[in-house]
Amino acid sequence: MEYNVCHFVPRQPCHDQINILHFVLETKPQSADTVHRQAHYALYYVAQGHGRLHIAQHTYDVHTGDMFFTLPAVSWSLESDEDMHFFYISFLGVRANALTDQLGVNPANCVYSGFMHLDALWRSGLDVCQEASGLRSEGILLYAFSEIARLRFTSNAEEKRTMNAAIIARKYVDDHFAEPGLTLESAGRHCGYHPKYLSAMFTKAFHIRFSDYLNTIRIQHACVLMEQGMACIKDIAGMCGYTDAMYFSRVFKKHMRVSPKEHCAELRRSSGT
Repeated sequence: MEYNVCHFVPRQPCHDQINILHFVLETKPQSADTVHRQAHYALYYVAQGHGRLHIAQHTYDVHTGDMFFTLPAVSWSLESDEDMHFFYISFLGVRANALTDQLGVNPANCVYSGFMHLDALWRSGLDVCQEASGLRSEGILLYAFSEIARLRFTSNAEEKRTMNAAIIARKYVDDHFAEPGLTLESAGRHCGYHPKYLSAMFTKAFHIRFSDYLNTIRIQHACVLMEQGMACIKDIAGMCGYTDAMYFSRVFKKHMRVSPKEHCAELRRSSGT
């Protein structure tokens, strides 16, 4: 059965606060052909089903548990499946502007996932009388804002911690790559992280494994030494942190596609010596 429930919230406008306009449950299918352009914000919660949001030049798939914003003066449309039900709260005001700015809400960042735990909260907006709907709607809206902020800033904080630890580890490698004892374990002890955790953070931050980065830095330094005229492979290996010249040669050829001796010979030919 298709039905809509709309609470028109009694307004006592206050320019510097949030003014709630409507609290709506929508169950009728939506068409992408119906383009909206409004003067207010709206926050939507997908209670069931899924659809596709078109806003400005962006398109998003939205599913059960997602929340998304539509924005003042920005054209949008919603293409929904027949079983899609969603709630929304429309609102405006200076504080609304401040809160959406704080979250960085814009057409390229307006859909948020993982909020099925708020289902009962949204449904509670239908359980109050018209006179109380304004307070209930504002409470739902502010709590939804706080949950979006919690997930966003917690994620950002974790990303920052990951990047900071990875940067410290990378600098340690850059400064100590010539030491034969440099390993993931020794870097972990220096940075105060378990080796497995540090390895995961390093890969996430720089998209390269710790061991691959270490070998890359060492081979780069080996090339510099060769360009400076060094030709003894054993000495070069030792100055780059390798105790085994044969292993160094294998690693060098893997990175450079030629052996150390071949690379030295090529440098001599290029310099005419």
